[in-house]
Amino acid sequence: MYKIKIIYLFEKMKRIKSAVAIITILFLSLWAFEGFTKDNIYITKKGYPMATSEEDLDLFHRSIVDNKVALWFKLQQEGRGWMSKEGIEVYILEKKEPNKVKVRSKNTNTEIWTFREALE
Repeated sequence: MYKIKIIYLFEKMKRIKSAVAIITILFLSLWAFEGFTKDNIYITKKGYPMATSEEDLDLFHRSIVDNKVALWFKLQQEGRGWMSKEGIEVYILEKKEPNKVKVRSKNTNTEIWTFREALE
């Protein structure tokens, strides 16, 4: 009878050790992920072109450079291009060419294209 109780307690201890190990691994993973994401948070600067797609970013930027006011207004009215606001926390999702980046706001899942210079 004592042998059964000892085996039962041994099995129970193994389960507890496994649970503690799993909780420890989860805790360490979350801690590492938190540190990883803090390093990749950028803040937007004010007055830089932003758009819903890379093509729209090119169009919106060209409309500013070439002073094509009608195209600039059209893209803004359709919600495809706008000027950045200051102080929004974003993550860089993708880098393209020397200075284009796809970003996602910290509190949303909307992906936006802008220029690297728009971030600090």
